[in-house]
Amino acid sequence: MTSMQQSARDDSLLALPSDLPREFRQYEAASTTQETLRPGKAGLVELEVARRDGVSRVVRSYQQAPLQFLRPMYLDAVRPDMPFIVLMQQGGGIAQGDRYRLDITCHEGAAVHVTSQSATRLYKCEQNFATQLVTITAGAGSVVEYLPDITIPYRHARFYQRNDLHIDPAATVIVGEVLTAGRVAQGESHAYDIYYAQTHAYSPGGRMLAADTVKLQPPCGSLHAPALLGDYDAFGTLTIFSRQYPLAQLTTLLREALGGNARAAGTTIVGVSELPNGCGVSVRILGSNGAAVEHARNVAWNAA
Repeated sequence: MTSMQQSARDDSLLALPSDLPREFRQYEAASTTQETLRPGKAGLVELEVARRDGVSRVVRSYQQAPLQFLRPMYLDAVRPDMPFIVLMQQGGGIAQGDRYRLDITCHEGAAVHVTSQSATRLYKCEQNFATQLVTITAGAGSVVEYLPDITIPYRHARFYQRNDLHIDPAATVIVGEVLTAGRVAQGESHAYDIYYAQTHAYSPGGRMLAADTVKLQPPCGSLHAPALLGDYDAFGTLTIFSRQYPLAQLTTLLREALGGNARAAGTTIVGVSELPNGCGVSVRILGSNGAAVEHARNVAWNAA
């Protein structure tokens, strides 16, 4: 590794997009430069997966604390060729000024599942904010699943996440998230300052296929308005980017699986719809708590 490569990886701007939403710029201006330049603030994981001798293997990797990953494991009896990568965060959560970046490249015919070791905790921010950028590049015939554990925002947390997905027409990419109300047992229910998550999907040539934005900002008004969370406390998504199965049939399959989920009856409400440009299907879930939403997400994932 050259010193120039390491210098670039140490740069906290690596996980700060040039088009950072204006909602965060006020916090950026109010913070000290040192907040995001201290050692241990720029977490980075790079993973490159390719097919070797009939099995998908991590052929190149890099990790930089506070973001790390465990040794690949092969856990799925249906897909014994697929490695499971478990991400870890030193310190137990994402703190003020943290800048995380995760780059996943899955080559032709390979498969990988990426998740987290435990819930992602978003800690209180007094001056700055935290960011996480995820870039996934999926080659022809590949399968990439990025399904981290639930996210728990603490009081006054400020978090921006962006997923940039570069998907070959013959690839499948499944991404999802679950956001809880926070530390409800300690009286914190949607007490964070802002949670802002974007997902952008592109063709290999750079054409945008679909874009989705979730912005929840409790100080600006109650999240229990009918157009937001309504009577529910937790929110989740599962998005399947794939052209390998007729989308109308996939939509019906997911609706039937979720509709037949007795455990979720009365605790969740779900919508399933096709994405634009024929690129996939989106599942959106509201629930009474994070566990109910996560269960519904897993039902949809298993069906897909």
